[in-house]
Amino acid sequence: MQPALLRSLVADLASADGRAQLDVSELRGVPPPQLQSHALEACRAVAALVDRKASREEADGVKRWLVAIAQRTAEAAKEGGFLGIGGTRVSENETTAIRDVARSLGVPPPA
Repeated sequence: MQPALLRSLVADLASADGRAQLDVSELRGVPPPQLQSHALEACRAVAALVDRKASREEADGVKRWLVAIAQRTAEAAKEGGFLGIGGTRVSENETTAIRDVARSLGVPPPA
């Protein structure tokens, strides 16, 4: 990912309109299914922004990077187990969420 592209994306998000889109204060107390819907819509908006700002190759790189962040976040802690023994690295719900994020960004999910 090129630094110029990142600077351009950050500038857009730092604008008054970008900050308004990033305001999540109205989401406090919203049920999880609605939060999930909101998050996936935000992913689609980010994908559209990246598509406007970058070549197809660069845009795909940014989108895959975002999916990789989702994957690494899911892998950060095990589900279940006892004292770090056993458990699942990435739960079925997390795997589904990662696939949904990838789909909303328009890139294939991780293998």
